[in-house]
Amino acid sequence: MKFSYAGAATLAVATVFATPAHAQSTPPTVQTPPAKPVSPFVLCDGRTGYVSGGLRIFRALAVTATLGVSELGTTKDDDAKRAKGRDGAAACTTALTLEKNGERRVELVMAKTIHLLEDNDLEQALATIRTAEEAAGDYKQDVGFRRTLLPRAMLLEANVQLRAKRFAEAEAKAVEALQLGSYDVAFVQRAYGFLGLTNDLSPAKQDVLAQSARMIPINFNALAQTLCANGRYLEAAQLFADYVTLATASLKKFTPIWFDSNQSLLVALAGDVEKSNALRAKVETEIARLRSSGESGDMSDLLAQTSETLTLQSVIIDLKQGKASDARATFRAHGPWLLADKRSVYASMQQLRAGAPASELTGTLGEPPDAWRGHFLDEMATSIATEDQTKRLYALPTLSASAAEFSKASRVTWTTGAKPKFLWKPDKKDPALFEIMSTIDTVSATDLPAGEALLLQAGLIARERGVDGVALIPTRRNIDLIGVRFGKIGTPGFPESLTLRADKLIADLSPVIPKPVPTN
Repeated sequence: MKFSYAGAATLAVATVFATPAHAQSTPPTVQTPPAKPVSPFVLCDGRTGYVSGGLRIFRALAVTATLGVSELGTTKDDDAKRAKGRDGAAACTTALTLEKNGERRVELVMAKTIHLLEDNDLEQALATIRTAEEAAGDYKQDVGFRRTLLPRAMLLEANVQLRAKRFAEAEAKAVEALQLGSYDVAFVQRAYGFLGLTNDLSPAKQDVLAQSARMIPINFNALAQTLCANGRYLEAAQLFADYVTLATASLKKFTPIWFDSNQSLLVALAGDVEKSNALRAKVETEIARLRSSGESGDMSDLLAQTSETLTLQSVIIDLKQGKASDARATFRAHGPWLLADKRSVYASMQQLRAGAPASELTGTLGEPPDAWRGHFLDEMATSIATEDQTKRLYALPTLSASAAEFSKASRVTWTTGAKPKFLWKPDKKDPALFEIMSTIDTVSATDLPAGEALLLQAGLIARERGVDGVALIPTRRNIDLIGVRFGKIGTPGFPESLTLRADKLIADLSPVIPKPVPTN
């Protein structure tokens, strides 16, 4: 008699479920339902086919094929089912043949690009992401697409270029993207890190750096340090002074020591020893006050950064006062400069190396600044290519808005007068130095359009109050909420470098959130 494992298994099952020996019977066969096929859309990016803007955040079921989407109607979003690498890219290719909606097609192209990055196929990833705009079809003309999703696709291209260590190309693409998404605060913050890959200061790059600083004032440092890298030390120092002015007018509690120490260093690099030392004395006086009052207890990082910046300032002062050998010795003895701003360190290295004998070009002065900068950029390119950083890229396509979604915010945005819709009443018990605007309770201005609606209404309020400036508080963490002050540009607390112009806000944003046409 033949014996098989299959037969043994059947016997075992029968034995377990058997009735007593005198009444045994064969149990019914349990049929395991076949697993549902996973949609190529879900395999591609974990999401179903196209879902309209109003449901984008709460994506659940796919829409029917009547909208041109070939998708299983019962398929739900599931990131866990998203494929990886080549398998994911193949799924995206299949999904693209089925999808007709332009917005969704761009999302699929972006996901395919990320899958190719997972496989470290940089050239194919670059070729793929460059098809994103054309994949949108007629939708590529949509003004909302060009302000939100297209810049994100371009930033993904910059990410690919950075991984390939093509730093100039990566930065140039980020600048191009920021020219399109200049009022999208979420995008501005995400693209900010790509603006320091070169020392180039073309008019286009300077414009997007300046806009980034007005949108999120703490971002001024990118422009300041690029100016520093180009030897424009006094202009860079003025930006630090402008930020201190704005922050002091906006915040009840602000500690300027790090900003003033950087201003002191930049002025020293420019050769103004007297002014530099006066700024240094101001910082040292404030540090002494903080320590004597006990306020410095939770400021260890701030104090350490400030201290190293002041140490570097003293090195440059020695250099300017003719003690070059002592200055180089102090710089070398310090070891790695990890806390001072890198652009200022490189500028200091350049001045210290100029005219130095070979015997003094050792240690941290042994390599030119460009070599140290190259090491830093190589590390940056490696750090963004980790599995975790690559996975985070899947969030890029999830923030977008169409022209229709922007225009939906028109009526509430243009409602100003005595009671602007977004302007909150001040807290009379504990009034802030700024006013608060928010769209949190507004259903017609949500997601990305909310951020631009707030800025447009701020411009309208400023115009109605007879002033030309809109200054945002130094940091911003929300799309739908801002702290804002209204005033005249050039007066205390409203530095031109960090203040948005009301007329420009209205001119730039009214085409996408137009003034409603009166109805009878």
